[in-house]
Amino acid sequence: MRTDFKEAATKAGHSECDLPDDAGTYNNVPAETGFFGPNGTYLTEKGKFFLTWYSSKLLLHGDQILDEANKAFLGCKVKLSAKASLHPPGNSLVLALLIPFEF
Repeated sequence: MRTDFKEAATKAGHSECDLPDDAGTYNNVPAETGFFGPNGTYLTEKGKFFLTWYSSKLLLHGDQILDEANKAFLGCKVKLSAKASLHPPGNSLVLALLIPFEF
């Protein structure tokens, strides 16, 4: 992931960008991190670039999962559907746990 991010950042003209180091870990809530805190890194150009890149990775991963499911059920008379839901605590913008940085 780190290499992929650096390649995407360089290609987009943001070679100085690196993965955020202030996003916390899996069990942190947003307010406990510098990334999602008030005036956090997510508001900066680097933070916005990272969130855009990461969301594209999540969408790609979802597409890959659905492709595999379609292959598994090819020829079967079933309808496939999927649902992904996120439940951030309170009125937080995003969960810090959505971005695990321990690659």
